[in-house]
Amino acid sequence: MFIRTIEERSRRPFKPLPICLNFLILRLIPLVIFFYSKIYSQNYSIKDVTNIEKDTIYSTEDISLISGMVLDHFENGMIKIYGEYKDGIKDGEYKKWHSNGQLIFKGNFIEGIKNGIFEEFDIYGNKISKIKYKEGIVLWEKDFTEKYH
Repeated sequence: MFIRTIEERSRRPFKPLPICLNFLILRLIPLVIFFYSKIYSQNYSIKDVTNIEKDTIYSTEDISLISGMVLDHFENGMIKIYGEYKDGIKDGEYKKWHSNGQLIFKGNFIEGIKNGIFEEFDIYGNKISKIKYKEGIVLWEKDFTEKYH
């Protein structure tokens, strides 16, 4: 009889995927995802964008709103600014460093609004302040400067 029962079908041993499908799933798909994310997530140098201190930044090449990471470096090669932007507005992590490599400032933005913990440091890496925001509103603030005087 050509019709098998469910019990007969369930007794069949598991067959591994053919090598070509295994290659496709394990190697090719992650590569496609990686390159797709690189195409749609741009990295910009500070000289490729308008004034970063403004609320909204644009590309100097085609006057489009910036989406991606904006980086700036000191002449010695050390990183100066790292910021994540979406449609020209800060959206994600934002950091600034001193020329000696010490972090000045770090915080997180959601659609241009401060959200989460923001920390500020002096040139020696000592914490100056720590502020927690929720949707731009200060929830609490801690001043660390009295520790250093």
